[in-house]
Amino acid sequence: MPTKDKGEKANEFISRCMKDKEMKKEYPNKKQRLAACFRNQKAKAKKSLTGNGWSAINSLKEQGHALSKKDEGIIEDAFSTLQEMLQDNDK
Repeated sequence: MPTKDKGEKANEFISRCMKDKEMKKEYPNKKQRLAACFRNQKAKAKKSLTGNGWSAINSLKEQGHALSKKDEGIIEDAFSTLQEMLQDNDK
């Protein structure tokens, strides 16, 4: 599983992770692969989350992935949930 490189932006990592051959093999379902990529970079997510997930959505669209409004909502919810979890861990 790829890891986030030093200085790599979250959306760059997610884009690279989604394209990774091993990840595509292990997670052929795009939504599952996206979730795995987010989990993988969670440790560094606090500094890189935008709060609304639009950078990840745009990265996926740039890669040619067709995203429905439902898919976009799932991504936004994932970002929101991660942010809440990280904030709870700070308490």
